[in-house]
Amino acid sequence: TGQGGYTTTMTVSEGFDWDNGGWQTDSEGNSYFCVKAGDRMILDYPLFDELNDKINSTMTYGKNFKLTYKAVNCREMKAPVMKCLHTTTSMVENEETGEMEEVIISTGIDMNAQDAIIYAGGGKLEIPYCEDERISLEVNIQKYSTKDEDINNNANQMLVYIDSDPSRMTLYSTPSALAQQVVQPITFGSDTCDVHIYRFKAYDAALSDEDILANHIAEAPNAEEMIARFERNNFMKDGEIDVTTLSQL
Repeated sequence: TGQGGYTTTMTVSEGFDWDNGGWQTDSEGNSYFCVKAGDRMILDYPLFDELNDKINSTMTYGKNFKLTYKAVNCREMKAPVMKCLHTTTSMVENEETGEMEEVIISTGIDMNAQDAIIYAGGGKLEIPYCEDERISLEVNIQKYSTKDEDINNNANQMLVYIDSDPSRMTLYSTPSALAQQVVQPITFGSDTCDVHIYRFKAYDAALSDEDILANHIAEAPNAEEMIARFERNNFMKDGEIDVTTLSQL
């Protein structure tokens, strides 16, 4: 049961390959959930449900979600990995011709083997990366506000991190820009690649930069990598910023 009072369940597609898929262990001893090509795993977590009173409002708290995964055995660049997307159409007036035109509006996220696209308010944010690598993609959405003091303190920002490093940023205009009119489940899997899911986390509030970094260090696949991540981000010396170390990061 989530913080907002909802219960999340996991289901899999009919005929799911539990022999080669499901819970597996990689060569480094790390556990992951494998969705083989042709199969699907579905979570009914309401990732873009801003109209449900049981969900903490983005206007008040923001939100955060993170997927650590690896796409392997890809047969196409756009092999799907994770999707939580709703598409609808709307009639809008063409400013040049004055005629009404049908416009497709999508809300949610569409992750593929080599990129991810976040759709909000009729716009989109594209994030490129590489297949066949273990990747942590995190979306941190700050609370919505029209107050100047909040706007100056990162309100209305949507920031995407790759392995805890800021990658892309945009502003959203209103909480309704993140609301799916028909709330969709989260679907993992593809017909053209295997998806290894190491971790999926979602919060009903935005995280601070310190929280994001602390989670990244704690979620390292082994002790050596945990130490490396800590040292990579440790630019303090005797309680002060070490400019020399900082310049080498």
